[in-house]
Amino acid sequence: MFYDFKVNLMKKSTITNDLFQKVDTFIIDKAIDCDIQPSTFEIIKKTFGEDVNSIFIMFCDDDIDLNSIIEFNSQLYKIDKKLDWIEYKIYSLVGHK
Repeated sequence: MFYDFKVNLMKKSTITNDLFQKVDTFIIDKAIDCDIQPSTFEIIKKTFGEDVNSIFIMFCDDDIDLNSIIEFNSQLYKIDKKLDWIEYKIYSLVGHK
């Protein structure tokens, strides 16, 4: 499969800020080659067979765990659904708060 984009797989980390408070943050774990397409309700229903509140579908070779956080276009997204296909994986991405 041809991949147009790179996304960053993020890892949760706890740091101490200037006020000596523990703060959760995300740091880049690794970069992943992928293809990302905008999604609609109809596409999601057809692909995953259920209602998912997704805004993007991501295609890649890497096996990524559900609920993992990725960074795409300086925004964080959560992997909500995963579908194993013949040679690659399909992921549903939802906005991360």
